[in-house]
Amino acid sequence: MKQFFSFLICTLIVGAAVAQMPQAINYQAVARNNSGQPLANKAIKVRLSIVNTAAGNTALYSETRNVTTNTLGLFNVQIGGPGAISTTGNFASVNWLNNTSTSKALKVELDVDNSGLFIDMGIQGLTTVPYAFAADQSVNAINIGGHYVDTNTPTLGDVLKWDGSAWVAQRPAKTYNAQTPVNVVSGGNLQFQWAAEPNEITVYEGQTITAAISAILGTSSGTATQVGLAIIYQNSAGGPLVSFSGSGYLIVSAISTRNLYTVCGTVKVVSANATPNTGEIKAGTYKIGMGIRNTSSTAINNSDTINGFILVQ
Repeated sequence: MKQFFSFLICTLIVGAAVAQMPQAINYQAVARNNSGQPLANKAIKVRLSIVNTAAGNTALYSETRNVTTNTLGLFNVQIGGPGAISTTGNFASVNWLNNTSTSKALKVELDVDNSGLFIDMGIQGLTTVPYAFAADQSVNAINIGGHYVDTNTPTLGDVLKWDGSAWVAQRPAKTYNAQTPVNVVSGGNLQFQWAAEPNEITVYEGQTITAAISAILGTSSGTATQVGLAIIYQNSAGGPLVSFSGSGYLIVSAISTRNLYTVCGTVKVVSANATPNTGEIKAGTYKIGMGIRNTSSTAINNSDTINGFILVQ
């Protein structure tokens, strides 16, 4: 059985430090035989693995290299650097941040006879070197209150929001006012019509749209007219006017003396490539406002204004 003695490990923590940081781990060791004598000027193979000790030493990255010892049995490699004859995993993808549940260590295996049979030389914890102290400042810069900032790609004007497990970039909440005169809404129409001029709004995946709009409605006929009210939307390119609640709407009676009616609605925004369920819409640009479904023969023509808001967050 060959013996192996590691006398120096320098770890250069990557992925969270300044741009000048080397993207590799320097590793230096001495290979010895059973008698403790160095294996001088010997061509051997070494397999080095970054493992997760919190998950049964699962390998996060592994590489195999051909090395030749010097007269003292010493060899040097740069883990993650060029020259490996084979690799498993991606060195650049190893998450070195200290606020994760993963504990990192280095597993060393040797094949001193180049037979293809590797001897497990053990697992050693990775330690800190000066570059890592600079990295620690960068880690602090991407944590808020000890919680990791997610890596989703931000866009201009985004803000950070806590999603329950991480800080994520998200578009800021925006409120649109609804305050315009009510249209004359003709009767005998099974489809929604705009109660007033809608707001045109662009929404993105992950956002929620909440609207609450009130309108003073009436007719000049002197008789009650039953209509349906809802918060509705329409694709900016055209198409049907659709209730936030799918086929649902509020049934009310508009009369000549005018009454105040209020409707509310909420939808979540899903991916533009998704198939939305009830209460969901795809990311995109829409006209949003109050809709009236007037199936009666009487026009809604003695109204006033609408007032309300549309909140996107």
